[in-house]
Amino acid sequence: MSDGKIKGSIMMGIVRFLRLHRQQAQRLLPPHLQRYLNTRILATGWHPEEDYLELMRVLVQIRPRPQERGVSPFEDAARDAAATHFEGPYRSLLRKGDPARTLGNLPALWRLRHDTGEAEVELPAPNQARVLLRGYSLVAPESCDLTQGTLWGMVHHSGGRDIEVKHNRCRARGDDVCEWRINWSRTLAE
Repeated sequence: MSDGKIKGSIMMGIVRFLRLHRQQAQRLLPPHLQRYLNTRILATGWHPEEDYLELMRVLVQIRPRPQERGVSPFEDAARDAAATHFEGPYRSLLRKGDPARTLGNLPALWRLRHDTGEAEVELPAPNQARVLLRGYSLVAPESCDLTQGTLWGMVHHSGGRDIEVKHNRCRARGDDVCEWRINWSRTLAE
Protein backbone atom coordinates (compact mmCIF):
# COMPACT_ATOMS: atom_id res chain seq x y z
CA MET A 1 0.00 0.00 0.00
CA SER A 2 1.26 3.45 -0.95
CA ASP A 3 1.13 6.43 1.38
CA GLY A 4 2.08 8.86 -1.37
CA LYS A 5 -0.02 11.61 -2.86
CA ILE A 6 -0.49 12.87 -6.43
CA LYS A 7 -1.46 16.36 -7.55
CA GLY A 8 -5.07 17.11 -8.46
CA SER A 9 -3.97 18.44 -11.85
CA ILE A 10 -3.19 14.83 -12.82
CA MET A 11 -6.41 13.46 -11.35
CA MET A 12 -8.65 16.00 -13.13
CA GLY A 13 -8.30 14.50 -16.61
CA ILE A 14 -8.86 10.97 -15.34
CA VAL A 15 -11.97 11.96 -13.42
CA ARG A 16 -13.27 14.01 -16.36
CA PHE A 17 -12.95 10.97 -18.64
CA LEU A 18 -14.69 8.71 -16.11
CA ARG A 19 -17.53 11.19 -15.73
CA LEU A 20 -17.98 11.27 -19.50
CA HIS A 21 -18.34 7.48 -19.33
CA ARG A 22 -20.28 7.50 -16.07
CA GLN A 23 -22.34 4.34 -16.56
CA GLN A 24 -19.32 2.19 -17.34
CA ALA A 25 -17.28 3.86 -14.61
CA GLN A 26 -19.99 3.29 -11.99
CA ARG A 27 -20.06 -0.41 -12.87
CA LEU A 28 -16.27 -0.76 -12.70
CA LEU A 29 -15.26 1.53 -9.84
CA PRO A 30 -15.04 0.02 -6.35
CA PRO A 31 -17.45 1.63 -3.85
CA HIS A 32 -14.74 3.68 -2.10
CA LEU A 33 -13.86 5.42 -5.40
CA GLN A 34 -17.41 6.24 -6.52
CA ARG A 35 -17.03 9.62 -4.80
CA TYR A 36 -14.71 10.81 -7.57
CA LEU A 37 -17.64 10.80 -9.99
CA ASN A 38 -19.35 13.56 -7.98
CA THR A 39 -16.63 15.36 -6.01
CA ARG A 40 -14.89 18.47 -7.31
CA ILE A 41 -11.20 17.92 -7.96
CA LEU A 42 -8.94 20.93 -7.42
CA ALA A 43 -5.75 21.19 -9.47
CA THR A 44 -3.83 22.19 -6.35
CA GLY A 45 -5.20 19.39 -4.16
CA TRP A 46 -3.43 16.16 -3.29
CA HIS A 47 -4.96 12.70 -3.64
CA PRO A 48 -3.80 9.20 -2.67
CA GLU A 49 -1.56 7.56 -5.27
CA GLU A 50 -3.49 4.32 -4.72
CA ASP A 51 -6.70 6.06 -5.80
CA TYR A 52 -4.88 7.34 -8.89
CA LEU A 53 -3.79 3.84 -9.86
CA GLU A 54 -7.24 2.32 -9.25
CA LEU A 55 -8.91 5.08 -11.29
CA MET A 56 -6.40 4.48 -14.11
CA ARG A 57 -7.17 0.75 -14.03
CA VAL A 58 -10.82 1.60 -14.69
CA LEU A 59 -9.99 4.24 -17.31
CA VAL A 60 -7.93 1.80 -19.41
CA GLN A 61 -10.80 -0.71 -19.36
CA ILE A 62 -13.07 1.91 -20.92
CA ARG A 63 -10.61 3.51 -23.39
CA PRO A 64 -10.00 2.02 -26.82
CA ARG A 65 -7.00 -0.29 -27.00
CA PRO A 66 -3.65 1.20 -28.09
CA GLN A 67 -3.01 1.13 -31.83
CA GLU A 68 0.77 0.89 -31.53
CA ARG A 69 2.09 -2.61 -30.99
CA GLY A 70 3.97 -3.12 -27.73
CA VAL A 71 2.44 -0.11 -25.98
CA SER A 72 0.44 -0.96 -22.87
CA PRO A 73 -2.95 0.66 -22.27
CA PHE A 74 -1.40 2.56 -19.33
CA GLU A 75 1.49 3.90 -21.39
CA ASP A 76 -0.92 4.88 -24.16
CA ALA A 77 -3.14 6.79 -21.72
CA ALA A 78 -0.13 8.64 -20.30
CA ARG A 79 1.07 9.54 -23.81
CA ASP A 80 -2.33 11.06 -24.53
CA ALA A 81 -2.40 12.90 -21.21
CA ALA A 82 1.02 14.42 -21.91
CA ALA A 83 -0.48 16.52 -24.70
CA THR A 84 -2.97 18.09 -22.29
CA HIS A 85 -0.43 18.55 -19.51
CA PHE A 86 2.24 20.13 -21.70
CA GLU A 87 -0.24 22.46 -23.38
CA GLY A 88 -1.64 23.40 -19.97
CA PRO A 89 -0.32 23.40 -16.41
CA TYR A 90 3.18 22.12 -17.18
CA ARG A 91 3.77 24.13 -20.38
CA SER A 92 6.66 26.06 -18.82
CA LEU A 93 8.67 22.82 -18.45
CA LEU A 94 8.50 21.97 -22.16
CA ARG A 95 11.39 23.12 -24.38
CA LYS A 96 10.22 23.01 -28.01
CA GLY A 97 12.94 21.62 -30.26
CA ASP A 98 15.01 20.37 -27.32
CA PRO A 99 13.91 17.03 -25.84
CA ALA A 100 17.09 16.79 -23.75
CA ARG A 101 16.35 20.09 -21.95
CA THR A 102 12.71 19.06 -21.53
CA LEU A 103 13.77 15.77 -19.92
CA GLY A 104 16.19 17.78 -17.78
CA ASN A 105 13.08 19.34 -16.22
CA LEU A 106 11.75 15.95 -15.11
CA PRO A 107 12.97 16.29 -11.49
CA ALA A 108 11.00 19.55 -11.13
CA LEU A 109 7.96 18.05 -12.87
CA TRP A 110 8.09 15.02 -10.60
CA ARG A 111 8.16 17.18 -7.44
CA LEU A 112 5.20 19.21 -8.72
CA ARG A 113 3.11 16.09 -9.30
CA HIS A 114 4.16 13.61 -6.59
CA ASP A 115 5.05 13.91 -2.91
CA THR A 116 7.27 10.80 -2.89
CA GLY A 117 10.14 9.69 -5.07
CA GLU A 118 13.02 11.45 -6.72
CA ALA A 119 13.66 11.58 -10.47
CA GLU A 120 17.18 11.89 -11.84
CA VAL A 121 18.09 12.50 -15.48
CA GLU A 122 21.42 11.84 -17.16
CA LEU A 123 22.18 12.85 -20.75
CA PRO A 124 25.05 10.53 -21.79
CA ALA A 125 25.04 11.47 -25.50
CA PRO A 126 23.03 13.54 -27.99
CA ASN A 127 19.48 12.22 -28.39
CA GLN A 128 19.83 9.93 -25.40
CA ALA A 129 18.74 10.06 -21.79
CA ARG A 130 18.79 7.83 -18.76
CA VAL A 131 16.10 8.36 -16.13
CA LEU A 132 16.23 6.95 -12.62
CA LEU A 133 13.30 7.01 -10.23
CA ARG A 134 14.07 6.30 -6.58
CA GLY A 135 11.87 6.11 -3.52
CA TYR A 136 8.49 6.42 -5.24
CA SER A 137 5.89 4.93 -2.93
CA LEU A 138 3.66 3.47 -5.67
CA VAL A 139 5.39 0.27 -6.75
CA ALA A 140 3.33 -1.38 -9.50
CA PRO A 141 3.96 -2.35 -13.14
CA GLU A 142 1.11 -0.09 -14.26
CA SER A 143 2.72 2.86 -12.51
CA CYS A 144 5.92 2.22 -14.45
CA ASP A 145 3.96 2.10 -17.71
CA LEU A 146 2.36 5.43 -16.84
CA THR A 147 5.78 6.96 -16.16
CA GLN A 148 7.09 5.51 -19.42
CA GLY A 149 4.22 7.13 -21.30
CA THR A 150 4.98 10.47 -19.67
CA LEU A 151 8.65 10.21 -20.66
CA TRP A 152 7.67 9.40 -24.25
CA GLY A 153 5.27 12.34 -24.19
CA MET A 154 7.93 14.73 -22.92
CA VAL A 155 10.24 13.83 -25.80
CA HIS A 156 7.48 13.78 -28.41
CA HIS A 157 5.90 17.11 -27.44
CA SER A 158 9.28 18.82 -27.37
CA GLY A 159 9.91 17.70 -30.95
CA GLY A 160 11.62 14.31 -30.66
CA ARG A 161 10.72 11.63 -33.18
CA ASP A 162 11.51 7.93 -33.67
CA ILE A 163 11.36 7.64 -29.88
CA GLU A 164 12.32 4.48 -28.06
CA VAL A 165 11.83 4.15 -24.30
CA LYS A 166 13.09 1.02 -22.53
CA HIS A 167 12.41 0.20 -18.91
CA ASN A 168 15.57 -1.67 -17.96
CA ARG A 169 15.25 -1.89 -14.19
CA CYS A 170 12.01 -1.92 -12.21
CA ARG A 171 11.18 -1.87 -8.52
CA ALA A 172 8.01 -3.85 -9.28
CA ARG A 173 10.31 -6.63 -10.58
CA GLY A 174 12.53 -6.47 -7.49
CA ASP A 175 15.18 -3.94 -8.53
CA ASP A 176 16.23 -1.17 -6.13
CA VAL A 177 15.40 1.57 -8.65
CA CYS A 178 13.37 2.12 -11.80
CA GLU A 179 15.48 3.01 -14.84
CA TRP A 180 14.47 4.03 -18.33
CA ARG A 181 16.74 4.54 -21.35
CA ILE A 182 15.35 6.95 -23.93
CA ASN A 183 16.59 7.43 -27.49
CA TRP A 184 15.28 9.58 -30.31
CA SER A 185 16.80 9.87 -33.74
CA ARG A 186 15.75 13.36 -34.76
CA THR A 187 14.08 16.49 -33.49
CA LEU A 188 11.51 18.64 -35.19
CA ALA A 189 12.32 22.29 -34.65
CA GLU A 190 9.36 24.55 -34.04
